[in-house]
Amino acid sequence: MRLAAGALAVVAAVAAAAPALVEGAPGQEPVTRDCGASVYGDLGGDWMPASVVAGPLAFVRARFYASSQSSFLGAGGRYRPSKLLVVVRTGWVARVVVPAAQRGRVALRYEPATFNDAVAPSLGAHDVTFTACPPGRPFLGPTTARRTQFNGAVTVAGRRCVTLFVYAAKQGHPLPERARATRLSFGAGVCR
Repeated sequence: MRLAAGALAVVAAVAAAAPALVEGAPGQEPVTRDCGASVYGDLGGDWMPASVVAGPLAFVRARFYASSQSSFLGAGGRYRPSKLLVVVRTGWVARVVVPAAQRGRVALRYEPATFNDAVAPSLGAHDVTFTACPPGRPFLGPTTARRTQFNGAVTVAGRRCVTLFVYAAKQGHPLPERARATRLSFGAGVCR
């Protein structure tokens, strides 16, 4: 019980430190993906426990990267992206932002034309907004789909724990002032 209480204290401290609606990198346009840019595939019944969930958004099977044997090393300052599917509950909007202190080592790769390209993390996207399909009206897949899928990747410079700020609201409502701080591990074991 002490361990759980300690973990809750760390999460609460990180969430309290999360800035209110942070801005993207200067001169860099945020990436936007909407229903028409979504993908669809059968996730199977076991995807949720292996995912990192932040409210209505989930990084599908992201927990598998924690024990990855990859060194996540690059060449010439450029790093290959690690594929990471994002799903957002239908009828919701979610914005994912890399904190300024991590932008030299972490980039979001959700622009379909470039998400497989190696990149220097400081030159990649650090702000992505995902707008899910309306309930019952998917772009692809069954009309009963409860989540909209967006393909893409995250680029990291070496093994590390990454904090991403997630802002989410139902469509038609403003995003909240405070972000949900979400931790992902890329070859770094358990992140606290």
